[in-house]
Order: sequence, then C-alpha cells, then structure tokens
Amino acid sequence: MAGYPLLIAAAEDTVHASQAAKAVAMLMMMGNLGGVMMVLLMQSVKGLTGSWMPTGWVLIIAVALATFLVLKIKDKPVIKPTVKPTSKVV
Repeated sequence: MAGYPLLIAAAEDTVHASQAAKAVAMLMMMGNLGGVMMVLLMQSVKGLTGSWMPTGWVLIIAVALATFLVLKIKDKPVIKPTVKPTSKVV
C-alpha cells in the first residue's frame, strides 16, 4: 500500500494537469479489472482441471508476463530547458 500514492503521483505527473483525474481513474479501473480477470481465470482453470494445482502455474505465467512487460517499458527522457544567465554579475 505504501507505493500506491507514488503510483498516483507518477500518473499525475505523466499527463497534462487537466487530464490527471482521468489518468488516476483509468489506473484504478485497470487494476480492478485485472483482479476480476484473474479471479475468473483461476475459477475456469480449476473448473476445467478439477484441481487448484494448475492455477499456481497460471499465477507464475501471469507474473512472468507482467515482469516482461514492465521491463519493456522505456522512460521518456526529460528535456530540461537550459537557463542562460541574463546578467554578468561576478
């Protein structure tokens, strides 16, 4: 839970100020949707196999896929404007 405020702050910093609420809402909605999809997937795998053991493999594959996707994300370079001094005070 401690990383959640940082994630919200990163979402707000990524988009324009007028779109910050939409970005946070989309982030929360996708997190909840992922949780619902995993529950449904686990129930269907358990129903097809009759055992909870294969659902462990589903979790392992999901974590491996998420790790791969996170490692493929590239940060956009921040271009900082250079400030030229206007006065020559020594």
